[in-house]
Amino acid sequence: MNRLSGKVAFVTGAGGVIGRGICLTLAAQGAAVACVDLDEASSAETVREVTRAGGVARSYVADLSDRQAAHAAVKRVDKELGGLDVLVNNAMWISYDAVEDVSEETVDKMFGVGLRAVIWTIQAAVGPLGRRAGSIINVASVAAIRGTEKRIVYCTVKGGLNAMTVQCAVELGPRGIRVNAIAPGLVLHAGSERRLGPKLIQLRKDTTPLGRLATSDDMAAVVLFLASDDSRFVTGTLIPVDGGRHLCY
Repeated sequence: MNRLSGKVAFVTGAGGVIGRGICLTLAAQGAAVACVDLDEASSAETVREVTRAGGVARSYVADLSDRQAAHAAVKRVDKELGGLDVLVNNAMWISYDAVEDVSEETVDKMFGVGLRAVIWTIQAAVGPLGRRAGSIINVASVAAIRGTEKRIVYCTVKGGLNAMTVQCAVELGPRGIRVNAIAPGLVLHAGSERRLGPKLIQLRKDTTPLGRLATSDDMAAVVLFLASDDSRFVTGTLIPVDGGRHLCY
């Protein structure tokens, strides 16, 4: 059964590993997906993968940290795809730094992509989503609820996203819009394997109650639940998707 048949989804950071997995899953369940990314090539590749799998998708390039660009992108998707039902705020730019090493450029860029862009995109999407009792899903992180080294800016941004999720759930609920967040742990892919190496990856597995690391499909499955009518009475929640690792130190 196509759980999102006839619906339109707007997914930011669509060219990345998690974003691409989300786009593929939502499209496989019947949604027309707007694949939004600052990088045109990666967004276009996501569209090609969705199309090859038999789904419907279109690429949109936008710097969503710019208010006018965010509003223009949402307006264009609303017009070209015939509405908006699901907004997934997944885009992020990351630099992992110790407190004393954080630069102004890092703060500006991470706050721009991780918070400012989310505010402008939600602001732009309120009208279209409100017409169709839509769903907003923010991609946060367990780093904001358990803490880890060299993550001051990242944890701050994701903590702000958690707070934004709760606030928007309260404010937008009367308009029929649900707002929730997922909190991924480490997602295993080529980039994370290179960054951590086999020893740290094994340590992560050993300290995860479910005994493995997440894939993009694990994230996409929870996003699908929150995007679908299965979660019709769920709002203001933060769902950790890390195999239980946030419970262990």
